[in-house]
Amino acid sequence: MAAYETPVSDHIGHVTATGATPAPVLQTLLHHLAEGDGWDTAVGGPVDEKTVTAAARPLTGAGWEHTVDGRWIRWTNRTGDAGVQFAAFAVQNANSTLATWTV
Repeated sequence: MAAYETPVSDHIGHVTATGATPAPVLQTLLHHLAEGDGWDTAVGGPVDEKTVTAAARPLTGAGWEHTVDGRWIRWTNRTGDAGVQFAAFAVQNANSTLATWTV
């Protein structure tokens, strides 16, 4: 899946799921997309601790451990074979080519 601000704008993000993606993560993602109640944060709008916490709530609710390592916040599942990373510095620059969220 990829995200674009408009049908003709530059690519602003993507999500890739493989066969190794845990079923609960895929199920939560698909349910969220089907409900159409995405974040209220506008594209290019500020991302703060509240929005990151809300985005990670399904992970922490599923028992994923989080760690903070400098500019990265990482969530890892119990078996250590899946994770999500948030790059705090990448989100501060709207023109950054760095990935903000990595799954």
